[in-house]
Amino acid sequence: MLSPFRITRIKETLVLRSTKKSASVSPFAFGSLIVGIFIAITGLGILTEHWKNSISKDEYQFRFQQLESPLWGVLKISKSMSFRAKR
Repeated sequence: MLSPFRITRIKETLVLRSTKKSASVSPFAFGSLIVGIFIAITGLGILTEHWKNSISKDEYQFRFQQLESPLWGVLKISKSMSFRAKR
């Protein structure tokens, strides 16, 4: 009897190739390129002040210093809390 959960492995399922023969790029180099592009775009937005929010640096510093305070412990969601609507 065949199980519906049988795993079939197909050779080279996740391989992506170009039809043209060209120079290959290592996965590390390609990943580094993607991360570099992301950092460059984000950094450019921050430097030109197009990437910002309304929270001041003083507010960030204050909140960061308060992370270990009991106030933040109260705000954590406990596993025993239920989010069902009461009727």
